[in-house]
Amino acid sequence: MSDEFQHRWTEVVRLYPAKTALCEGNRRISYETLHHRANQYANGLIEQGFHLQCIPVLLDDPVEHVAALLGVLLSGNYYHSVRILSADDLTVLLDSRSCPALINDLPVVLPDRPTLPTLVPDQFQTDGSALISPPLVLPENPFCLFTTSGSTGQPKQVIHSHQSVLADTYRQITDNEITSDDRIDLLFSLEFSASLACLFPAFLTGATLVFHDLRKEGVLSLPTFWERQNITFSSLSVSTFRMLLKTDADFKKLTGLRFLSIGAEPVRPADVSGFQERFFINTTLQVAYATTETRTISEHKVRIDTPVSEQLFSVGKPVSGRAVSIRSETGEILPPNQVGEITVQARFIPSAYPTNRDASLRAYQQLPDGTVQYATGDLGFLDADGYLFWCGRTDFVVKINGQKVSLIQLEHELKNEPGVKNAAVIYDTSQAARCFLTAFLCVEPDFELAVLKQTLAQRLPLVMLPDRYILLDALPLTKTGKVDRMRLAAHPVTENPIADNSADSAENPTDLVALIKAIWQRELGLTTTLSDYDDFFQDLGGDSLTAESCLAALENRLGKTMPVHAVFSYTTPKALAYYITGYSQHRVQCIPLNKPERNRKAVYFIPPLPGERRMYRWIENLLNLQYNLYFVHYEPYTTEGNLIAFPELIEQIAQAIPQPAESVLIGFSFGGLVAYQVARALEQSGRPALSRLVLLDTPLYRRITFRESLRNDAYRIGRKVVEELRSKQRVDWKAGWQRIVARYRKRFKNRSAKPVMISRSISWQESCLAAVHRYTQQITVAVPVSCPIVLFRATQTVDFQYEIRPDFRWQLYTTAGFEEHFLEAYHGQVLNSTNSHIIGTILCERLYSNPAKSGDEQKPVRIKRGL
Repeated sequence: MSDEFQHRWTEVVRLYPAKTALCEGNRRISYETLHHRANQYANGLIEQGFHLQCIPVLLDDPVEHVAALLGVLLSGNYYHSVRILSADDLTVLLDSRSCPALINDLPVVLPDRPTLPTLVPDQFQTDGSALISPPLVLPENPFCLFTTSGSTGQPKQVIHSHQSVLADTYRQITDNEITSDDRIDLLFSLEFSASLACLFPAFLTGATLVFHDLRKEGVLSLPTFWERQNITFSSLSVSTFRMLLKTDADFKKLTGLRFLSIGAEPVRPADVSGFQERFFINTTLQVAYATTETRTISEHKVRIDTPVSEQLFSVGKPVSGRAVSIRSETGEILPPNQVGEITVQARFIPSAYPTNRDASLRAYQQLPDGTVQYATGDLGFLDADGYLFWCGRTDFVVKINGQKVSLIQLEHELKNEPGVKNAAVIYDTSQAARCFLTAFLCVEPDFELAVLKQTLAQRLPLVMLPDRYILLDALPLTKTGKVDRMRLAAHPVTENPIADNSADSAENPTDLVALIKAIWQRELGLTTTLSDYDDFFQDLGGDSLTAESCLAALENRLGKTMPVHAVFSYTTPKALAYYITGYSQHRVQCIPLNKPERNRKAVYFIPPLPGERRMYRWIENLLNLQYNLYFVHYEPYTTEGNLIAFPELIEQIAQAIPQPAESVLIGFSFGGLVAYQVARALEQSGRPALSRLVLLDTPLYRRITFRESLRNDAYRIGRKVVEELRSKQRVDWKAGWQRIVARYRKRFKNRSAKPVMISRSISWQESCLAAVHRYTQQITVAVPVSCPIVLFRATQTVDFQYEIRPDFRWQLYTTAGFEEHFLEAYHGQVLNSTNSHIIGTILCERLYSNPAKSGDEQKPVRIKRGL
């Protein structure tokens, strides 16, 4: 299989040059175009002299991302796809793999890697008609690198070779009869190994790959997407499939959907029966069992007329090239129907974790015939007919929505909390509606559950937060002194259901709260009383799938549609009720994020984009117990779709703040500018000044003039000329000119733009961005305010170098004290978890203290933190 991938890919391009290879929204990319772009990436990497090295790819555009992955492979290197929120994960990879460069078009700070070459897509503009000096690629050479989730400990790196990926890809093509006529969807992130089952079965047969972003569009959009895009082959998680079965969608009209593959979790009888009852007769359901380390281990196919049997609820039989045995704790092979650890034997799969020797010794064994034996850590058994049944994990690890969660790790976190004497966690799968992660606690007399929930939410992933907390005097023990988890699982839960007796057309927040509680309780399968301020995700154990299910149920009851982001942004019954009221009436709402208490200051969060609330969540967690928190929701458009005048919008927000002297406004980017204008409006109306104004990387929004822009570009070009003469290395002038032309085209387009009106044909994000752009053209910062200003700003100002000046001289616009803090970050990283913790900690100290006296100016504070 030397150079097998390159030869197969080139042959597919030759056979289907004009055929669509990729679809993303309204974009259609042919095989010839994709091949040309992939060759440009490959030639650029070959020219750099990179070979057999790991090239991380961090590109936001999925089409460009895929072209870069193909280019990395064609250049004789191997890829690692990155979707990054913090640079920490990337730093770990760079430390371990000695990556020579990063393909990236997103601003990211790597203080420990100042010399790491960052290759942007515009640099790859060479002739892509053919590869220059195609490298020799051997079957055992690396193909791609993935990392495990890390939920059971430190993430482990897994490197698959060309023969590993190609052998599994060819098996899928043969077993699933994939041809060039198929249209295969890609619902998984490219950073997950599950993407391999979509990418290469499509590209190595001439099929069409269709992107669909579930995070943006929502699970409920899938049936419509399948129908409009004529999808024939879809791969999704069991949780997503289960969510679809809860809807009233007519799946039988999807006559072209011939194959549906589900995995990542065990199936239930209701999943199979739901498929057989509701899908078209020619559709096949495949249930697969796979790991990052091995890829597909077993699978079986269910058709509409497949007889129901116990084997129907297994994870199938081992696929060709995989042998499965069940072993005891001592390594002995167990007979049929006895539970033990699932062990896989296969050729070509990885034989070690390259950066974790201890984990490799536990999991991998190289057999004399060259076969690799891998201990999965999963419990299961084989029946007499060779069907594999999955029964859980050997290390108390469960899968929740496709992610592994260690119960032992969660117990350790709980035991380390103040006031907790002992803890045990179980995953209750006995409820028909859903499964529950339940924590049993033995606590001290002064224990506060609210404080525990808050601190866990600040440091644990959402999927690890318990759904239920049950307080016990003592944990039940077995005869040997171990925690008796069977007795814990049988512990009764106090039933206190909430009746769904709200009016069908509730329009005020009070009526809506009861309706939202009832829907959440039903969809989440809860029997305990809900508080107005219980968080859907952190307190009630909700997830993205049940969130969309709740939204659909709420829309049905109210008879109106709402943005998908609503249930993810406003995550308590009270907040969601206030949002719905304000959204329907197109007015400003100060939405309470926690239960207001007397004698506490109020903190108001103003977003840079209307409706985008979750960006402040880490700061909220730090301030939640000491302050009354509110989110300012505003609609920039009237009910007729016309843009509201900016002074009118500011006046609406100012009127919604009842006690300015006891209030703090916090705004990021444009949200900070709104906060400043609100502070001015309050003072101009004769009301008291704010307690404080907190600006998060908000410049003064002085627009760069056309003349300044020309002067700056001339300076950059001159600097490039000097660099080229000094280094004697060729500068890519073509890419630079393309960026300049695009920038000036955008400037002239914005200058001639027509008055903004909202349109149903564009998304809420696009319409809000248009409103913000128009508002920034109208705003001037000229008059000082009488409240102290605290400014947090990023050290990197590249985001403000073309249209907005990086001017942060806010000390000129306050008469009551100024404080400045620097965060070593780009604009987009200011509100990540690390910086939010810094901001929240400083604010807790500053807001607790008295405001600075008029005229007092504190020296700027520089805080440098590597991200």
